[in-house]
Amino acid sequence: MQQEIIIVIASVIIILLFMGVMFLLALLYFNNRKRTMLAEKKRLESAYTEELLKTKLEIQEETFRTISQEIHDNIGQNLTLLKLTIVTVDPQNPEQVTQSIDSCKQMVSNAIKDVRNLAHSLNPDFLDHIGLPGAIKQQLEQLEKTNSYTTSFELAGYPEKQPSQKELVLLRVVQELLNNTLKHAEATTVAIHMQYEEALLTIAVSDNGKGFDMESMPAGTTKGIGLLNIQNRVKMIGGKLTLTSAPGKGTRAMIEIPTA
Repeated sequence: MQQEIIIVIASVIIILLFMGVMFLLALLYFNNRKRTMLAEKKRLESAYTEELLKTKLEIQEETFRTISQEIHDNIGQNLTLLKLTIVTVDPQNPEQVTQSIDSCKQMVSNAIKDVRNLAHSLNPDFLDHIGLPGAIKQQLEQLEKTNSYTTSFELAGYPEKQPSQKELVLLRVVQELLNNTLKHAEATTVAIHMQYEEALLTIAVSDNGKGFDMESMPAGTTKGIGLLNIQNRVKMIGGKLTLTSAPGKGTRAMIEIPTA
């Protein structure tokens, strides 16, 4: 009887020890998994912050390039014409004076408008000021001024303000898509359609360029035209990028971003 009691006690002790060991192993496993998840979360946050900083710097660089071109091509031209109009006016010809004054007023108005647009671009909070649709429309207006493209912009639904970081990435993605069109598409028309739905924002960027065969695209070409970088940025903010193209039929990029 005493021997049986000892066996039972020993069995209970062994079971408790086994359970204790299993508990410790499980605790170590979950602690290790927690540390791994925290490290991965920290890595992703670091990568997101780094990518966001890179995006901000690229937008600044693009803005400065646009400003330089705007000053040279538009403001400078308006001021040159203004000076030429004033210099060549004949004070003895009242009709010409009147026409010249009207022309000068129009040129000054154009110059003021261009300077105001540049001031908005230099404002660090310009995206919050004019909104994402306004900023994207502004990109098309810059294309239109080159006289090489016909552009169109359509907005459907009610624009909902998204987190500033997400809108910043979206603006840069659109800029990269437009740059690809300029460099590779040989297009004459560019269209952007934005649609705000209940829990989804879609942005479609399309052109009438030469297009390409997506199935026979050589290895490395996607990376070469910056598509991989664009895909990564869209994915980074939880979105999806769908690209459709065919030789002679242009290219269309569709961005889908959850807004809920």
